[in-house]
Amino acid sequence: MDISDFYNNREIFITGGTGFLGKSLIEKLLRDCPGIKTIYMLIRTKRGKTALERLEDFKNDIVFERVRRERPNVFEKVVPIFGDCQHLGLAISQEDLERLKNVSIIFHEAAVVRYTNFYPNAYSFTKNLGEQVIADHSHLLPMTILRPAIVASAYLEPEPGYLENLNGPMGILAVKSMGISQMTYANPDLILSLIPVDIVTCLTISSGCRSGLETLSKPKNVPYNLHIQTFAPGKLFNSTIKQSVHKMVELARENPMENTVWAPATRLTTSMYCYLIWVFLFHIPMGIFYDTLLKLSKKQPMLLKATRRIIYTIRTIGKFSKIYYEIKNDGMFEVFDFMMQHDEKRRFYIMAPTEVDHDFAFRGALRGLKKFIFKEPVEATAATRQRVKILIILDKIVSFVLFFIVIKFAWNWTMSLVGVM
Repeated sequence: MDISDFYNNREIFITGGTGFLGKSLIEKLLRDCPGIKTIYMLIRTKRGKTALERLEDFKNDIVFERVRRERPNVFEKVVPIFGDCQHLGLAISQEDLERLKNVSIIFHEAAVVRYTNFYPNAYSFTKNLGEQVIADHSHLLPMTILRPAIVASAYLEPEPGYLENLNGPMGILAVKSMGISQMTYANPDLILSLIPVDIVTCLTISSGCRSGLETLSKPKNVPYNLHIQTFAPGKLFNSTIKQSVHKMVELARENPMENTVWAPATRLTTSMYCYLIWVFLFHIPMGIFYDTLLKLSKKQPMLLKATRRIIYTIRTIGKFSKIYYEIKNDGMFEVFDFMMQHDEKRRFYIMAPTEVDHDFAFRGALRGLKKFIFKEPVEATAATRQRVKILIILDKIVSFVLFFIVIKFAWNWTMSLVGVM
């Protein structure tokens, strides 16, 4: 059976649909599973917007440009279910529960992304809690746990570079490319474990089909087995943080972002003290200076806020930016092999995990930052290119002056010691 045919006439329930992974999943289902009957999407009130207002924002999101163009009326299949994962029973009304009675597949993609003082971060903490619940009840229903590595911008679909937020390493690469962060706290020799969101999405949909077919063929009265599948590049992606930062900075200097505030930098440190010195002596003064200029220009200040966000991100991913974790990815290749056998219409094959072109992926990431995050032209204007060239020259001058001051101070200090002796 073809993967897309498996989803024909099915009703699906999705949590976390407004997030990065959720949007990618819904976009792919709507575009390449045309026979799907209904997608029920859990949605809640957030930041002063009602659930209905958020649903309208969701439908008009730029990520759905392609599916709106190819299937104009497809959003009639998306039905909101008002609720909240933080409450018992997801706070779903009895009426909505009745509407969900024919759902045969659930994709639970919701998680908390706020910072905590316990566990590495809130995201991994809530995912761990979810896995415990699944494990406790896995004998009652067919369940599969999917564990993607750090999810990066899209490789190809719905278009290269699609990105929803700046959580995790993508935020670090963004602020390095804009010159906002001149120093970053991370192990430069650490190999990044990144996997494009569209590959994760296709593997997720394929895994859902695989699990469903196994369930249909399972003998009655036999307990269900819990499947755990890890989607990670492993040794397929061998770029270190230092190499990745250098690549992004190189591309950002070649095609700079409109909001670049200083020369894109590649500095990394494993010393928290060194990092904090840079924050207090460079990042904060630069933020005050630029925000003052923005206020005088009657624009919204943003650099100090960005600096706080960077520190928050560093604290959130701190444990994962210092130590390399070897992640087994056998499950990914098992699902990939299943995909190759059942993807008759070739709708879910993005590429083999071994075929990823890292240079293309980084160029796509920069494109995604420009289009989806900062809402600016994909190609930098001539004025922006010229301004960044000037910033690069100024950066070299400032670096030379600071180096000269340090050397002079060290020389004077040494001479004073010699004089005392």
